Amino acid sequence: MDIVQTLAIYQYISRKYLSKDMDEVTNVHLDIMMNGWNDLLLLYYKHAFQDKTGLPEFLSISRKKHLTNLENLYIRYGKRFMVSDVPTIADAFAYSTVIDMERKCEDSLEGFPTLKKWRADFESLDEVKAYLAL
Repeated sequence: MDIVQTLAIYQYISRKYLSKDMDEVTNVHLDIMMNGWNDLLLLYYKHAFQDKTGLPEFLSISRKKHLTNLENLYIRYGKRFMVSDVPTIADAFAYSTVIDMERKCEDSLEGFPTLKKWRADFESLDEVKAYLAL
């Protein structure tokens, strides 16, 4: 339940303060992306920490299925970043999910060229470079 509450708080803060100038359609797309990446993260956590015997199958099958869906949503909704030309909380959440999965799957975006380009664009931001340098 903590992750669900955290996601709701992220979405509230994003709508109220970070993406307040976005139109409603873009905010809905942001929510969809957040929920999609959260679904992937929860499945990863389940197999990484609880049902470890299912981790190989998750990494080879379920991860790819979810990333295919997320890449298709990004192609449909995204611009340079997940839902707009500027990074949003959806980008930060997606990025942290990718980083977490790379603890068990070295190149978690292998086979997803559009998401790889998104990642490169996100990592090229000065703020992200500064964060990664810590």
